Amino acid sequence: MKVVFVSTTFIDKNGIATFVLNNATYFSNKLNVKTYIVSPNIVDKYTRDLLTKNNVHLVEIPFRKRRPIKYLRILLNFLRTNNFDVIHVNGNSSTMGSELFVAKLAKIPLRISHCHNTKTGYPLLNKLLKPIFNFSVNCRMACSQEAGKWLYGKKKFFIIDNGIDINEYFPSSTSREKIRERYNLTANDFVLINVGSFNYQKNQFFLIDVISSLPSNYKLILVGEGTNLLKIKKVVEQKNLKNRVIFVGAVNNVNEFLSAADVFLLPSRYEGFPFSLVEAQAAGLPCVVSNMVTKKVNLTGMVKFCSLKDTKNWNNEILKLKRIDFYNRLMKTKKIDSLIAEKGYSIGTNAVTLLNIMKNNLENEI
Repeated sequence: MKVVFVSTTFIDKNGIATFVLNNATYFSNKLNVKTYIVSPNIVDKYTRDLLTKNNVHLVEIPFRKRRPIKYLRILLNFLRTNNFDVIHVNGNSSTMGSELFVAKLAKIPLRISHCHNTKTGYPLLNKLLKPIFNFSVNCRMACSQEAGKWLYGKKKFFIIDNGIDINEYFPSSTSREKIRERYNLTANDFVLINVGSFNYQKNQFFLIDVISSLPSNYKLILVGEGTNLLKIKKVVEQKNLKNRVIFVGAVNNVNEFLSAADVFLLPSRYEGFPFSLVEAQAAGLPCVVSNMVTKKVNLTGMVKFCSLKDTKNWNNEILKLKRIDFYNRLMKTKKIDSLIAEKGYSIGTNAVTLLNIMKNNLENEI
């Protein structure tokens, strides 16, 4: 079997990219599937080396939002010359119909759409491209029931859980000490962390209000980049919080930062099924998150859901949480990680499930 994963967002530090990279590398390295990734951007050296190490073929083409005609022409030519059995397009809306239509023209037998969210930033395009989308797709997938119903309505779809390499996120005392020392965090500091793109959906502005109302020994680490980054930095300066809010940018060692933290926060306005929350739980962190996030993300009983109407309930939940001894955290995390694996959020389990669905549906299309 020959499979190509297509990302409609940049291959960088985001949920769709995480899904594509996790599954593509597992397909190639563990399941012996000839695997390709189409990226709409030039990927960083770390990602390129990861793909090379796992024998995943990478193809970089112009971002469809900037030069859509050129993007589709290059994509069509690439698909026609490589005789793929399966194309797996990852996005948030019916705009995936453009890639799927090109795949249909290229006569790829199995054309999969995979929805990773419950909203889109392009509602008009979503509506306009829905007929092309439905004409071109012949297998539908989603990261959650909510995401699937949002895009597909009553049509049949498969849920593929957002699996991770659980062992990668097991907490490390060495990483904890290294990160806390690097950012001058003391033993008395209670560290909150958020991981995500700086945009409307992820809503980091809310966290600045939260931290400003907490005691001064509460510090906030923000991991990521995005369009709202400079605006958030400006608000931090205006509120005189520069010594309490730490911006670390997009990093390849999120696991080390999770080890250094005490609580994970996610104030998203909407979500499909966030990888970051699975990773945080695998790192043994209690989580305080928006009630706009699906309750199914509470895999471990460690997630508290709060309204975004005000910060008081967030502060109350955070203040209730006490830092546990790191050894006790390690012991607790062993049980937690077993629970996460049992519930199907291990990349190994999920990649095999995904491949089996591909094989079964491909048989029906050939």
